[in-house]
Amino acid sequence: MKDFIYAGDILQNLILNLKNSQFAREIKIAFFWEDVVGELLSSKTYLRKLTNNVLFVGVYNSVWLQEMLLQKDDIIKNLNKYLMRKERIKDIYFYISERKLRI
Repeated sequence: MKDFIYAGDILQNLILNLKNSQFAREIKIAFFWEDVVGELLSSKTYLRKLTNNVLFVGVYNSVWLQEMLLQKDDIIKNLNKYLMRKERIKDIYFYISERKLRI
């Protein structure tokens, strides 16, 4: 009998092996975002864009914006654990927005 392989494991390996993709870093960040910030904060935020090692994150209201700002340093530190040195995030810019666009 063949060993069972989870579809999620296959997708994770595929995404993490996109070394030559110009969007590999964005894919990694999106993939690990919920692990880094948690399920609740992930559901109140969305990744908008990544420019010059600055991640732009939309937040639904001022309450969640304040929470994200309080955790900003920890979020950057924990997110960078998943990235190579040259890919690391230097800063995160949080802003209030209702529009849900993801990178």
